[in-house]
Amino acid sequence: MRKLLAATFGMAFCFACLLPVSAQPAGNGRMFDTFTDGIVQGINNSSCEEFASRMQEARNKKGGSNGGMKDRMKAMMTKNPEMRRQLVNKLAGPIANKLFDCNLLPSF
Repeated sequence: MRKLLAATFGMAFCFACLLPVSAQPAGNGRMFDTFTDGIVQGINNSSCEEFASRMQEARNKKGGSNGGMKDRMKAMMTKNPEMRRQLVNKLAGPIANKLFDCNLLPSF
């Protein structure tokens, strides 16, 4: 279960890093709901093939158009445990459901 939770958070984080910079939350979290709603909508509207492809792309992505965005997002979540908790609470369910529905859960 712990591995599943870690994988779920990691995938949520990867989805967040794939969004354009303009769609990501401001440092103070003003756009947090819009940000997370967009991620949830993208997860729910993607086919299993698209979802698996995005997960693979997120795992392989190094730099690119988001540059240091992954590092900034990680720092922001480290500094703000409440925001991290909210992110995980909002994204874990949709990601876990998509993983289950698409038969992408390892050893399950």
